[in-house]
Amino acid sequence: MSLPTLLTTRFTADPAATEKVLAARAALIAVLRAKISGPSEAKLIRIDERTWVDI
Repeated sequence: MSLPTLLTTRFTADPAATEKVLAARAALIAVLRAKISGPSEAKLIRIDERTWVDI
């Protein structure tokens, strides 16, 4: 039986770069899904103007 892997990343980004952050994240998730059949779910939480948590 294999256990699921949970990856959590906390990062900051310039608020002016929000669109770039979202586009880069979408591209990364697409590549991961194509190469390793995952992640099955991904959540992005904006903590404040500059801080994000990706689960």
